[in-house]
Amino acid sequence: MIGILTFALTTIIAYYVSPSMPLYSAKDIKLLSISLDILNGFTVNAKILAGVEIDNNNIVGGDLYSAHVDIYYSDWHGSLVNIGYMLETPRDEMELEIKKKQKIKGGKIENKSHGSELCLDGDHISNKEKMNTDVEKDNQQAMCLSQQDHEKNEKRNIEQTTAPTEPFFSVQSKGISKSQPGILTVYIENVSPAIYLNIVKDVILNRGKIELLVSGVAHVKSPLGVPLSLGVICDNVLDVTHHPIQIVGKSCLVERISTGWSGLKDLALDVKERVLEYYTEYNGDVFRKGVLLEENTVASANSNVKESEESANDWIASSEIILDWHDF
Repeated sequence: MIGILTFALTTIIAYYVSPSMPLYSAKDIKLLSISLDILNGFTVNAKILAGVEIDNNNIVGGDLYSAHVDIYYSDWHGSLVNIGYMLETPRDEMELEIKKKQKIKGGKIENKSHGSELCLDGDHISNKEKMNTDVEKDNQQAMCLSQQDHEKNEKRNIEQTTAPTEPFFSVQSKGISKSQPGILTVYIENVSPAIYLNIVKDVILNRGKIELLVSGVAHVKSPLGVPLSLGVICDNVLDVTHHPIQIVGKSCLVERISTGWSGLKDLALDVKERVLEYYTEYNGDVFRKGVLLEENTVASANSNVKESEESANDWIASSEIILDWHDF
């Protein structure tokens, strides 16, 4: 997942120098919620916060303004399924998380024992002492939302977020850049038993390591302020035995790159369709597409070289014939 962001940085650097892939890892992983939906076929849903650390050995850094990363895994039958997505955490949510930790008196939001409801602290209710029992009850009900509705509102707010004016993460040159905890939010959605049982099987067979395919898009800026829209597909290794959990990028394939900031959602949907298309066309080897492109590029280059050599030989031969004619 984080490989998308790292590859975005690498693409920025590629405009100036020959880059090396920065090392990256997930930090401060925090499971906010997880649920098993029995009525929906025992599907699993989860929400995770994570930070990121990038060790950049290149001479150029870059700024990341917005990102959308789709996460995939194959089910028990070998079909590739989109199991969730990752976004940068909205600033207001991060501020709320900080306030929770600081426990500011009269300004915090608490989970109270009202079933699955999320309620405002009593200090937020103005003139509470003057309320009669019925009015107080009505206000309390109006100010309490079910956890499910709260999650829906969170996701709706994320989807309506306008284009950012400031980067959510900046990577410095020649050094290690660490984000704030919870800078990224991962949503795992409707993961069926055929998928999570296959994940468990792969974790056991591979001693805690699984390959995780992701595709993503990002709005980035180069050090000179040039805005770029990037769409890539990346293969990562997720090591659940490592503490903290480690994510290491293996390879990436560029699908889209353009100057300017195009629509992030449309770009993400386009790249996602390409992933599913490549997975079907190349029998699960998504990166075979990149290999074929590289082979075609090399073949084309070799063909051009061969044509140039033949043309040069013909020209030399013609020159020799002309020279022989003059000598004669």
